[in-house]
Amino acid sequence: MKFINDIQKSTIKDTVVVLGNFDGLHKGHLTLLTKAKEIAKERQLSTAFFTFYPHPTHVLSKHEVALINTDMEKQHVAEHEGMDYYIQFPFTKETASMEPETFIQQILYEHLGAKAVVVGEDYAFGKMRKGNIETLEHFSKQYGYTLHALKKISYNNRIISSTWIREAIQEADMDLAETLMGRPYFVTGVVIEGAKLGRTIGYPTANVKPDGHKQLPRNGIYATEVDVLGKTYFGLTYVGTKPTIDENVYEILVETYIIDFDQEIYGERILVKFHKFLRTEEKYDSIEELVTQMKEDEKDLRAYYNL
Repeated sequence: MKFINDIQKSTIKDTVVVLGNFDGLHKGHLTLLTKAKEIAKERQLSTAFFTFYPHPTHVLSKHEVALINTDMEKQHVAEHEGMDYYIQFPFTKETASMEPETFIQQILYEHLGAKAVVVGEDYAFGKMRKGNIETLEHFSKQYGYTLHALKKISYNNRIISSTWIREAIQEADMDLAETLMGRPYFVTGVVIEGAKLGRTIGYPTANVKPDGHKQLPRNGIYATEVDVLGKTYFGLTYVGTKPTIDENVYEILVETYIIDFDQEIYGERILVKFHKFLRTEEKYDSIEELVTQMKEDEKDLRAYYNL
């Protein structure tokens, strides 16, 4: 997959362009990607995954939406889904004021060489979100592309949406989040050095500082899987502020004790997939009490995975 973050300086041809914000890249979004791949195969085109960065609410609203996927995580999923191009279009107040036809002419036609455009049925774009599927259809013949607007999909009679997934993550309902997305909720990041207390108590952890805009699950302990160094391991992941160690620390951390793993991985990028919420975050009176609880957590984890 080729990454392009300045489409104004790039020109590609003969593409199926999939348009959207794609937060969470859930099952509804995946139907768009599947349709794009089908069209590309049938018409010998390339697939172009087009999304905005940063999220529009981070530019236009005082109430920034938390992101299910950071941009890097979104790229990871798009590549896994077989997209040929990943177009990261800068979202600014200037681009937000672009007239819909200007977007179609300059971006879809001139720079992306769109021969087909795939969107959800409620897709809106351009100045004051005046552009919609009717706009795209109106200009399709003039600019030489076919339009494919797909209906939303539902689960248990509710339309799948990024908002619903955020709710599930906040409530630590990892099963529901995975059902709606078609993959486990995950956090990626480079392993950083911490206080290294875990080493001294027999539970060394791989620490990741999550992106400030990332939607994190509620504080607590989770059964996870960890992709690191080309392999997958089981893990015990803590999300929280470490109240037993330092109650004055307010920064949210994601720390994972990787089962049966003892390699040095500072500076390595890991991917942590959340499967089950095991318990809430607690403050203990001593390190000894914390260690006792962690031993119980490890037992629960091994029982969950039948280890």
